[in-house]
Amino acid sequence: MTDTPLVLEITAFCGHRPCDSAVAWLGRRRSLARAWADCSRADWLVWVAAYGGADRRDLVAVVSDLAESVIHLAPADDPRPAAAIAAARAWARGTGTAVDAAAAADAADAAYVVAFAAAAAVVDSDDGTACAATRATACAVAAAADAAACAAAAGGAVAATRDADLAAHAAAEATAWCGDTARQDQAAIVRRRWPVCPAQSETKELTP
Repeated sequence: MTDTPLVLEITAFCGHRPCDSAVAWLGRRRSLARAWADCSRADWLVWVAAYGGADRRDLVAVVSDLAESVIHLAPADDPRPAAAIAAARAWARGTGTAVDAAAAADAADAAYVVAFAAAAAVVDSDDGTACAATRATACAVAAAADAAACAAAAGGAVAATRDADLAAHAAAEATAWCGDTARQDQAAIVRRRWPVCPAQSETKELTP
């Protein structure tokens, strides 16, 4: 399939081609503004913003909000995911340090190892409810860890972009077990921060 002008435009300013699912969804949409307003996938919106060069503090704030939207799926008796989100938000506000965020990210990563092991233990079971719940839990913990890692970003802008993408994707995966309403809510979180795509200050209609 030949890429549409809009897909080519997104590829040009992000430096990467969108995934095949996003390309199919874009279809014959003719403007980034329309696609931004219509998209129900927060992870796709964050991908465009992150690889399109959005401000890093804004990125951290957004992925922290996305992680917060699924924190209820994380283990209630483990404070590490919530602490990671708090550290990421503090960095985004300028009241916390990258060192604090890195420590919180490492702690949440350790929590993710436990949550992933629990999910793996039931993946082949006949208990679909338990399988879905444990996978959602692991994704929720990963979202928190990746949000803090985005704030820490010892590897600089490239690492921060990757971690923002991972955090948004993990939060989206968690919502996959919660229904389309949760997914729409997450897209709204992104658009509250960026009513229009931050990767392009002006959008125009494209010729088909």
